[in-house]
Amino acid sequence: MIQPNEIKGVIFDLGGVLVQLASRRALKNKLYIWHKATSIDFVNFARTFAKTAIVTGCDRDAALFRLEKAGIPEDLFDIIVTSDDVEKIKPDPEAHIIACAAMGTKHSETLSIQDSKRGIEAALAAGCVAWLVQGQKDLTQQNFNSGSQIWHFQDVHQ
Repeated sequence: MIQPNEIKGVIFDLGGVLVQLASRRALKNKLYIWHKATSIDFVNFARTFAKTAIVTGCDRDAALFRLEKAGIPEDLFDIIVTSDDVEKIKPDPEAHIIACAAMGTKHSETLSIQDSKRGIEAALAAGCVAWLVQGQKDLTQQNFNSGSQIWHFQDVHQ
């Protein structure tokens, strides 16, 4: 099993991990986007020891718009893989495979930070270590094959 200090690449999910999205129908259907309180700090920290990427199911224009509105510079990431770059989105591993290749990292030394079952499935199918940060709290190692590695926040917050 890989240890946290052996990670060479970090893949971030966009919506739900780096940025929060909220549609406010009461306010003329505007889409409000903001970055999570520690997103920029966390990405900068990851950059001290690893290459960084975003893998998202939205198209490139939407991804860049969300980053801009959230105040997260796109140049914090070595690559941004969107639905425009792949045939199939999560839970298919294609986007993770592309991100690892672009970062030049082994899949087994790449941490994918996700907040959904589909994201975790994509990461594990690509051979990455998956970190479930929020969302599907009922997901456990038993939900996946025995060779996979899933971290929960408490696993690395030590």
